[in-house]
Amino acid sequence: KLPQEKFLIPPDANWRSHAGKWGGGYEGIMNVVPRRGPFVLMTAAKQADVKLSGRIKLEQSVENAGILLRANTNGTDNTGYEIHFDTQQNELLIRRHAKEIKTLAKRELRPSFGWRNFRAELAKGEIRFWLGDSGEPLLTVKDESPIEGEGHIGIRAWGGAVRTDQLKLHLAKHDVLINEIAPSNSTDGELVANAQAGLAKRRALQDLCSVMFNISEFVYID
Repeated sequence: KLPQEKFLIPPDANWRSHAGKWGGGYEGIMNVVPRRGPFVLMTAAKQADVKLSGRIKLEQSVENAGILLRANTNGTDNTGYEIHFDTQQNELLIRRHAKEIKTLAKRELRPSFGWRNFRAELAKGEIRFWLGDSGEPLLTVKDESPIEGEGHIGIRAWGGAVRTDQLKLHLAKHDVLINEIAPSNSTDGELVANAQAGLAKRRALQDLCSVMFNISEFVYID
């Protein structure tokens, strides 16, 4: 049995991987349940209401992806809310994960594989989501029977890599970059960030290594 951390590579130690929902089992062959694939949760913070912003990029092979809000685990699956990108149907959805999966809102979304700014807000049962440079949210919905309690933010990916950058939590008193949160210094619900020197350099090195391991001839001399 494949360990959960092998289903999806988390960005850093503040994130934990989960396998998602799988079914079937005929002759031992399991298949991922559509739109409920592997995901990672950011475990350094847990909130009921959340304001999250950043940039997101879906590789061309991605079949579906998601931004999870107020999410918790239920076995290998998740509960909470999801901003779901269905690249096969060219749809953007807001989904509610509880005992049953319910689509609260959806709209058409033209395919794009470049970097896009986003902002997601969840307050009690109201969810708003912005994408790109539009001043108005693309989707807004109010869940009349909201999932209560605290949860994590997360990212779902299936079919290819989902990249994020400048992920930021907008708190009541200050904003904090997620990749700078220091869990050991964060107490009583107060998130403390430590600036990471050389972050841009490390990312550039990761991208270079990715290129080197994914092409057969990085340098060819005749």
